Amino acid sequence: MTQEFKDDSHLYFFSQHGEVSVLVHYYNEEYIVTMELPHFGSSVELIADLSDLDPSIYREKIYYNKNKIKQKILRKFVSVYKITKIKSNEFIAEKQAHRKATIEKLYDDRYSINSLVEKANNNEFGGFIQDLFFSDGYLDALGKKIKFNSNNGLLKFLGNIGKILEERKSKVESRINPYNLSQKDKMRIVYIQKNVNVYELPHSLEIPKSRISREYDITQKEATEYIHYLIRTLSFNEFIKLCINKTMSLEFNPISSFARIQRAPNLDKENLTPSNSYDAMVVLLDDFLRANNISKLLAYYRNKLNAVEEFTIEFDVNAYESSRQLKSIFKDIKELSLGQKVVTILNLILSHGDFSNNHKPVIIDQPEDNLDSRYIYKNLVEQLRQLKEKRQIIIATHNSTLVTNSLSENVIIMESDGEHGWISKYGYALSPPIKKEILNILEGGPGSFKHRQSVFNDVIS
Repeated sequence: MTQEFKDDSHLYFFSQHGEVSVLVHYYNEEYIVTMELPHFGSSVELIADLSDLDPSIYREKIYYNKNKIKQKILRKFVSVYKITKIKSNEFIAEKQAHRKATIEKLYDDRYSINSLVEKANNNEFGGFIQDLFFSDGYLDALGKKIKFNSNNGLLKFLGNIGKILEERKSKVESRINPYNLSQKDKMRIVYIQKNVNVYELPHSLEIPKSRISREYDITQKEATEYIHYLIRTLSFNEFIKLCINKTMSLEFNPISSFARIQRAPNLDKENLTPSNSYDAMVVLLDDFLRANNISKLLAYYRNKLNAVEEFTIEFDVNAYESSRQLKSIFKDIKELSLGQKVVTILNLILSHGDFSNNHKPVIIDQPEDNLDSRYIYKNLVEQLRQLKEKRQIIIATHNSTLVTNSLSENVIIMESDGEHGWISKYGYALSPPIKKEILNILEGGPGSFKHRQSVFNDVIS
């Protein structure tokens, strides 16, 4: 329903299977979503058609523009129908004009455990957490709050940074703290605000060629070094205040101490001394503000505040390790083993849906990857049992423990000939025909199952 394809080969694979239809029950309403992609002999031809390009120009490969192709698929090849019952056995299908909005209403949870593990490995998991908790617009980009168009406005903003960040922290914690309490010390969302102040010149700003060297005996290089010195000594925010207020209440060396270092004096220009250093510094600071005007400083501070926040998740590594009571040891997801990362991600996905009263379907591909059987049986199965009472869960799995112990209402057995896939059988997990398929496919057949049983028979109480 999302028109999300990993790459051109994934998209081409779907195009070879004809029309795909999904029936969705949503708050006592039913919808059918259909997608029928055009059929071509190669992925190059398909991508060319969806990209509105001439395939004859591209012999081997066309750039896969994911967003452009997604938009065209939604516009031309996806339909949404609302099903209305008019009599006992009669229904009408009303085509919905606002397909995108309807689909987003019906379905928005799609997770690839492997891709989320990759995000955790690459320090990108915070974005997923932020989307999960604040995708409803509750939290705007922090930089949007910054508005000033004058030096006085900039000074007022700098004086209020602490208050802005504190209010932001309170707003964030009003949502994540109740969730953390619901997890009973098994894991917790952590919100971090990095220091908004820096002690070096930001890359987006510049030190201009100043008028100071025309009148005073100081070179451009020496003047530049002095600006760097002021920022390192005062911080960039205090340096900006100095540029505007020109106050001398702060402690720093005069600009004269940076002039004529390892060079002879220039007798044609005024010698810099402590007594005239203030006037020379004013020229230098005015030139800095002229080059880095209010618009540039506004853009800098907006970007800075947008990047000041971090979200991460910490997991108690002893929460599921043993039946013994062990002390809690919380570790950041970056520090966890692969299996612990998967446990953390699954817990987050499943528990957040329950916490937020999200009743939309959730689809998870092979949640058992990198998990030990004990965790699956004692924890994941119980989570799925509880969650399926509130929302539909669709799982692709090769794990018999999940299928048989989670009380699945419908088990679908898929088969393939290498080119096409189809549904072989479906039914309740404990019905004899389905149990036979589970035994053959997931347990390796009766012989394999009996062998394992004989191996462990003497230790099973």
